[in-house]
Amino acid sequence: MTIRLIRPWLGGGMLLFAIVTPVAVPAAPTMVLCSPTKLKASVSAAESSTTSSAYENIPESQVSFVQGGNAPSCVIVRFSVEALAAGADNALEIRAFMGNITAGRPGSVLVGDRTGEYRGYSYEFVFPSVAPGFHTIRMQGRSTVTGQQVSVRNHNTVVQFAP
Repeated sequence: MTIRLIRPWLGGGMLLFAIVTPVAVPAAPTMVLCSPTKLKASVSAAESSTTSSAYENIPESQVSFVQGGNAPSCVIVRFSVEALAAGADNALEIRAFMGNITAGRPGSVLVGDRTGEYRGYSYEFVFPSVAPGFHTIRMQGRSTVTGQQVSVRNHNTVVQFAP
């Protein structure tokens, strides 16, 4: 057995390094208080695939609605889908997009099974402050590896909004 002695100045140097090394601090959650009571949905058995790493609209997942009230309120989007991703490092990345400019929180999520079989997934996206008026939600997806296929089928887009 060998016993090694660490000199105090070496140990102190390591401690100093640990103190000045930046640590990632998780962002605080966004708290949303609203009462979206109206519901609209798109239900589809359409199957579609892509090999693109750029986001594309998922066919038959669009929902248009009129946000009511006289002040901004939240909108909740629930998306359920059967998905798969071909390739060992590939996944389907999905997001809810409103008006071609705003992504729902948390942004995007990875779904899709790499076994070559469809699996069911469900996720909720939140738009914390949506102005009254007409809006359109589109579900979008992309392959995380260019040239490798991702596919969806049997999907529901449910939008809950203020009347």
